[in-house]
Amino acid sequence: MHIVIVSDYGYVSGGAAQVAVKSACALAERGVRVTFACALGPPSPELNRPGITVHCLGASNIWAVRQRWRAAAQGIWNAAASQWLKTLLNGCDPGETVVHMHQWTKAFSPSVLAVATTCGLPFVVTLHDYFLSCPNGAYFVYPKQRPCSVKPMSAACWATDCDARSVTHKAVRLLRQIATGAAVRRRSHPLHVIHVSRRAADVDPAEPGDRGRRPTHHGRAQPRRGVCRARHGGKRLRGAGQGRRPGRGAADRDG
Repeated sequence: MHIVIVSDYGYVSGGAAQVAVKSACALAERGVRVTFACALGPPSPELNRPGITVHCLGASNIWAVRQRWRAAAQGIWNAAASQWLKTLLNGCDPGETVVHMHQWTKAFSPSVLAVATTCGLPFVVTLHDYFLSCPNGAYFVYPKQRPCSVKPMSAACWATDCDARSVTHKAVRLLRQIATGAAVRRRSHPLHVIHVSRRAADVDPAEPGDRGRRPTHHGRAQPRRGVCRARHGGKRLRGAGQGRRPGRGAADRDG
């Protein structure tokens, strides 16, 4: 079996990257051939082991790009990343290969999601956040410090000042979400997802038959991630992580 892991980060920068790196190592230990495709390096030394082949695009984090229009363009659609991943997946056996998407909002952009959904290979997405459905990835109104209840991409969504940074950033995220939605709709295989919270299961855009049933949480325990909602609903929640109060003014670490 061959697993292609796609992650913005090639090193542990947070919960999503940690899961990507650790799962690659665990799979390799069990004899699974792993290709680790990342945009940002340097790749973690943990990946330097038999069974894992690492490919790093060497891109820039969109928040580190000085020219704002370049950062916006890369965040909405990174054409170079798209072509790079197409080349990487070219020739992979559909009967042996599964593409596992972890994170794409920091450098890759929805262009790699479009490659994964249309390349003819089975794929799965781990919902570390809500970017598959929500423009700011959090279902959270940062200025008012409350969960968001409006339908993503509706008129109300477009009119809501919810971004952790600014209204301009929200506009870029809305355009990015259009590209994300288009990529999902064009999929050649069913959309399989792995949930990391009860909230993620609730907003999962996959077909009902493909949805997971056991809620878990891995990463920072924040209100916007649905951890409190799962607990208040009386559901048993498995997970690990640290808490941090989100707020406008702090960098949005989720892209």
